Amino acid sequence: MLFIFVGTAALLESAPLGRRAVLTQPRAASVNCAQPSEPLSRRAVVASAAAVLPALFAQSAVAEQTLVTRQQAYSRYVPRIERGRDYWSTAVRKAVSTSDWATLNKAIEKKGSIDRLFGPMQLWASSFSGKTISDKTVAMNAAVDELRDAVSSLT
Repeated sequence: MLFIFVGTAALLESAPLGRRAVLTQPRAASVNCAQPSEPLSRRAVVASAAAVLPALFAQSAVAEQTLVTRQQAYSRYVPRIERGRDYWSTAVRKAVSTSDWATLNKAIEKKGSIDRLFGPMQLWASSFSGKTISDKTVAMNAAVDELRDAVSSLT
């Protein structure tokens, strides 16, 4: 598809600058017309380029999953998940054992210490999926839902 864009750019550069300028299609151009001998207007060239560009960008938006992207996702999300794990094992356990329900309610609220854990967990789970949702992502999201149920029982 890139050859269409290059061909239209070449046609635009070689056009005269007058008000009624009409481009003639050279034989080697890659823009297809119904009849090759008909002149091609600038408006038609720009319209065909405008139709091709979104398709080019849509194809290049496909994300690949490589070792580097997995390492980046790991270094981005896992430290936050580990801090949440440590919070559960120390602060939440201590608050439950001392019946400090005010601290737990504050942590469970929106943007609280417990609530902030779910975002990185779901993002880490989604990093294992590419074009389709992987089984690992489904299993990890199920574990996140179980943790949400545990938080709702705390409430």
